[in-house]
Amino acid sequence: MRRLVIVVAFLASGLAAGAVEKEKERPAENLQDVQAHFARCFRPPHGAKASQVTFHFSLNRDGGIIGEPRIAWFKFEGSEKSRTLIEARFVEALKQCVPIPLSKDMARMAPGKVYFFRFMLEAGKSGDAEMNIGPD
Repeated sequence: MRRLVIVVAFLASGLAAGAVEKEKERPAENLQDVQAHFARCFRPPHGAKASQVTFHFSLNRDGGIIGEPRIAWFKFEGSEKSRTLIEARFVEALKQCVPIPLSKDMARMAPGKVYFFRFMLEAGKSGDAEMNIGPD
């Protein structure tokens, strides 16, 4: 399984979740383009410091998620109530990034493949996050 890694910086000040202008975005031609889309779009929820989450999901031909994205792994330091809230916010943040505009070839290849999206935020690092995405 090939994994691609990208380090993204996000601004905690005033950026709305999913602030990608999808109309102007070039259709994703490959997995690197899908990863770049998430890097531009995905904004972790407030209060997610020192969190790690791994989603798994499949895309449909239109670049939407088939069913609900599932959390395969989640690390969070805090109360159970806060954990449940942050977990739900991570799912919502991911949903804000779809549909992903796909090229004709990618729309033909993407459906049915399981993709893993891993987000890691280190405590004490202001604004730096590491994001991995790859097919199963």
